[in-house]
Amino acid sequence: MSKLSFVNIVKLLREIDLESIRKEVERRFALVIFGEHTQDTIEIGRLLSGPEIHPWIDLADTTIPANVTYDLGILVTPNQKPSQAEKAAMDRLHHQKAPIIVVETPSPTVMKGIPRRGEFARVKLRRANDQEGFAEVLAPTILDARDDLLLAFGRQLDGLRPFVVQRLIEQTATTNATYALTTGLAESVPGLNVPLNVADMVVLTKNQLIMAYKIALVYGKEGDPRDLLGEILGVLGGGFFFRQLARQLVGLIPVAGIPAKTAVAYAGTYVIGEAVRRWAAGEVPMSTEELRAMFSTLVREKRLALRAPDEPLPGDEPLAQHDE
Repeated sequence: MSKLSFVNIVKLLREIDLESIRKEVERRFALVIFGEHTQDTIEIGRLLSGPEIHPWIDLADTTIPANVTYDLGILVTPNQKPSQAEKAAMDRLHHQKAPIIVVETPSPTVMKGIPRRGEFARVKLRRANDQEGFAEVLAPTILDARDDLLLAFGRQLDGLRPFVVQRLIEQTATTNATYALTTGLAESVPGLNVPLNVADMVVLTKNQLIMAYKIALVYGKEGDPRDLLGEILGVLGGGFFFRQLARQLVGLIPVAGIPAKTAVAYAGTYVIGEAVRRWAAGEVPMSTEELRAMFSTLVREKRLALRAPDEPLPGDEPLAQHDE
């Protein structure tokens, strides 16, 4: 693959197992939110799925339904120490090997608590319908507890969807930045000349396409997988943005360009994720100017974070404004 052209980007699509991604998104799950205070369990359920509790979420007191195998249990309690009835309910979930998150509410502060034996995690919320506390500690904890259900949670649960997509973008941007860093370090080893070339860009671009497809499915986009990815490429200028990133990365000099390459790989991936998110969510699409501005800002922030304390920051690396 001598050039990262639109045709070669399309060829990349054939190498991605799109069906397995779709199955992961459509995977069924079962959650139970339980506790002795019914209204609190309802409020937590609404934080997860909106005003109407999703049918895959069961609400219970301390009697866990025996005919369902749960993937996750959430105990909502005002007690630092679970009651005997709550402990009995937790034991039933332990037999199913379901991780249990304890939500302690009300609490004077929002924070992650110290989990007790048998608890995956414990979080504290000011009240059961605490949106800020949900965003700060509970939503991330739920995603940590069942990372294998990340895409399914995002597809089905409106309250979790923004956090799922943000995690997808951050994870992919970090993965690509790490890849750019390792190839950059290889260039600095005497006798080992491994420039970040088009073959390396294939790896980065493939990760970006997979991320974009996952975001589209999480937001409920339907249709033939390759048609859907064709729409995504349209959002990104028919591969224009991918090619501009390739120019930025391949053009940076070895060794001295390591922080810049890492920053460009991170920023480019993040901007692609955000552009696809806005499209998939039905929001106003990002203009070319917005894409470039976000890219430049992220590159600068990442380079600042990567530089040594006494290292001067080189000039910004704006996204090129030309195409072949």
